[in-house]
Amino acid sequence: TSDEKLAQQRRKYIDILQKQDIAEVTLGQTCRIILPDTVIFNAHSANLLSDQQDKLATVADLIKTNSIVEVDVAGYADDRLPEAQSRALTQGQAQAVADYLRRANIDARLIAGQGYGQHNVVASNVTAQGKDFNRRVEVTFRVYPDRPMY
Repeated sequence: TSDEKLAQQRRKYIDILQKQDIAEVTLGQTCRIILPDTVIFNAHSANLLSDQQDKLATVADLIKTNSIVEVDVAGYADDRLPEAQSRALTQGQAQAVADYLRRANIDARLIAGQGYGQHNVVASNVTAQGKDFNRRVEVTFRVYPDRPMY
């Protein structure tokens, strides 16, 4: 059936992302893709790496396997930069990813980008590995069913 084909497509895109060290977490109808900043940006930059944009193309393809979505793009940083700079950097990174998704023909009205700077850490900033985990862009999308769920 077409539902089975879509599920296979989604699984294929998720497998591709996971092989590129990009995490995917799905809970109910919400899917979150966690992109380490080094995977798509130069260090401390909001400029997308041109040779890594295929990763964002895969994210866009995954989003497009769903009929109706809302997409939130959130940028996060470690504590290496002053708060104002890290907030500006993460805002630029979130906006760059959101703009890419718009160019990939995802409805612009459904995409929101926000930089959170050093807030919402997922690991301690004491270690280099913790800092690496905290520098990320998360693309979260909520899937709405094609038909009523009752």
